[in-house]
Amino acid sequence: MRLEQLKWLIGALGAILVPTAFTSATKTKIFAADLIGLWMHGAGSALTWVNSSGGYVGSQSVAYSESWDLRADMTYDSQFGGVSSITGHAQQQKTGTWSLSESKIIISPGDGSRAEGYWILSFENKPNGSVLTLLPDRFELDEGNFIYKQVWTRAKK
Repeated sequence: MRLEQLKWLIGALGAILVPTAFTSATKTKIFAADLIGLWMHGAGSALTWVNSSGGYVGSQSVAYSESWDLRADMTYDSQFGGVSSITGHAQQQKTGTWSLSESKIIISPGDGSRAEGYWILSFENKPNGSVLTLLPDRFELDEGNFIYKQVWTRAKK
């Protein structure tokens, strides 16, 4: 299928198709309605240094969490919070619009900052909620870049 035909099909169906070569998801056709709700993800890391005798030298830690509240009217609110043992903490809140386009979620902040795209690698409905695996589109859609994926969760509606 040519790209122009795929774009027309996406517009006509109001859905995107997840490339099956990159996912083992239980759902390969995703509609905007599938994504409505509060999605969250986060990560953290800690490192402790010791000397050659095993004595404590120092440590460093970092953690963050992010949420998107995607609404049916294609608007969203997002929150980001991060903390580092070196630089302290940061918080950010944004509102804007979101859309589906060519196997991606596009997040467009209302403050005029650059829109961000995320490849949808997989979408799964689980007994306790849903799992959405995304890859920021600044990375090529290649298995070697999957170390940069983000796993988002949504509690059962």
